[in-house]
Amino acid sequence: MEVDYRGQLLLALYSFPTGLLLGAVYDILRLFRLPFGKIGVFITDILQTFLCFISVQILLYNCWNGKIRVYPFFICFIGFVLYRATLGRLFTAVFIKLSSYIKPRILYRIAMVRGYIYKKRLLHKAAHGFGIKLPRRKRSGKKNKT
Repeated sequence: MEVDYRGQLLLALYSFPTGLLLGAVYDILRLFRLPFGKIGVFITDILQTFLCFISVQILLYNCWNGKIRVYPFFICFIGFVLYRATLGRLFTAVFIKLSSYIKPRILYRIAMVRGYIYKKRLLHKAAHGFGIKLPRRKRSGKKNKT
């Protein structure tokens, strides 16, 4: 049985950028978790797992005729970890700064559009979670007649 070294090299070389790309997709999917909480985390994690599976299967099919090899998975994982350790940290720092500005506003809009009864509780959680204090309204003893 003959060993195709060129095919193995191509598979190894394509596996690393695939891992980097999957790390970038993971960071992009983190943006969609923003207004949805635990349900958003669950859905985006399922979507990320599905995308990883599909991309590695396409990689194996195109480079090695669908035969499963172990080392592309390890090389993809190394690419993913290196992305998360370098560019992922930068993206996370920028994301945290943006989310502290955006999330209270998104939660407020969701509460207004859907007409939640618990609007104040959602805003209270968002405000305390990100260090934003909302000014309290002073109530007067008079009731407005409309």
